Amino acid sequence: MDALQQAEKILWPMFDPNRDTMDPELIHNVLSVWAQGFLFAANIPFLGFHQLKNGPCGVLAGIQTRLIKELYEQPELILNHSSETSNFVLAKVLSKSIWEARNAKEPCVIVTRSDPFDISLFLESIEHHNIQAYIHISYFTNFDTMLVYITNHVHDFINDGGLILYLYSIVTTRGFHLLNEEIGNFTTLVSSQLGFCTQELVNLVTYGRAVSNISPPVDPDQNYFVKQDIGIITVEDIEYQIALQGKKLVDDAFKYPKYPIWILHGDSHYTVLFTFSYTPGENFSQLLMYHYNGLPPGGPRLSTLIIKNGDALVSGTQNPDVYEKFNVISRREGINNWEYQVAYILGGEIDYLQETFPYDFKGKWRCMYCTNREPPNWAAFNDIELTVCKECDKERRICPWVPLECLPTIHQKWVMDRYSNRIVGLLRLVIPDCIVETELVPPSV
Repeated sequence: MDALQQAEKILWPMFDPNRDTMDPELIHNVLSVWAQGFLFAANIPFLGFHQLKNGPCGVLAGIQTRLIKELYEQPELILNHSSETSNFVLAKVLSKSIWEARNAKEPCVIVTRSDPFDISLFLESIEHHNIQAYIHISYFTNFDTMLVYITNHVHDFINDGGLILYLYSIVTTRGFHLLNEEIGNFTTLVSSQLGFCTQELVNLVTYGRAVSNISPPVDPDQNYFVKQDIGIITVEDIEYQIALQGKKLVDDAFKYPKYPIWILHGDSHYTVLFTFSYTPGENFSQLLMYHYNGLPPGGPRLSTLIIKNGDALVSGTQNPDVYEKFNVISRREGINNWEYQVAYILGGEIDYLQETFPYDFKGKWRCMYCTNREPPNWAAFNDIELTVCKECDKERRICPWVPLECLPTIHQKWVMDRYSNRIVGLLRLVIPDCIVETELVPPSV
């Protein structure tokens, strides 16, 4: 089996020997997801990619964070979709990512277009293991020589098919055996069915290794992670900390990187967060950050965030008997104007007696019975002095919801981290208790 066939075997789900034969239409859909190039979005300050379909967000985010790192190191650069230097800087970061992924004993492999090139025929050739007619393969043992070559062929990676050419380059350079050790025998770098990025592929592009483990070591005395240049924040870390009472899914080496640049993982989509004026872990009063999402309909969009390190919520010690056991309803008007009504869960049942914790009842209370109707009656929002609902006349004492501000501070923090706008919960993983202000329409992650 030659290197390209090995790359295909570990890259594409349809060539995975451990899975059943895929439907031809599904194969075509997976490849069409990746048929675009590194296409710069118009009218975006700095550099952002226009993602045309769900799927390649992790690779685009990984390369974009590398572009931002170049801008951080050389602030005099002017990078946007029309800048003369943008194509060169893109060639540089593509070269660096491939060079960092290399097996030191083997040359880097760069796959570019043949001439002529037809994207439809190229995709069909992948389906039939016959791409040699549409590509040119070059080998490099010197970084500078490779950079010149990729710079001269950068439009191969910008135009249609560019992502696939890049994937073949970095995967073939890393090598089948190294990748097989890193990801195991039962997965591919592009996931089946929808053709989405795996975390292993994101890590290969961003860190040069296709490992999936970014969790802290089991033994707290071990420290096998080196602080990374670029960080990762994932929404799964919120649920993980809740379920395991404070334990972290993502190691601090990734959460607090050398540069204030992060890949955000919000369930099924990767986006980018960055700033030019903050060192992770430092205190601040106010901070300007940027969030980029390249996928419609939420993007391409660069959102401005103002981060204030507020101290309204104070962390405390979790009570393991009630941690995670809440029934919460939330209603939003803007990014910070959230209303929460919370009920405790005891033994799998809502605590109607409201005696789990003592609290001072304050703030408006929402009637659960009116809200749970179809359609909900949102008018059943009662002033504090009312002991019966103004809409249905049910007594407040039999309504298990209480306003958020009545809860102990640690439970207020838990509710806000989990149920507030997703960007706020992600930011609080690295800047605890921060307050986030943004445009009228919050950024989509």
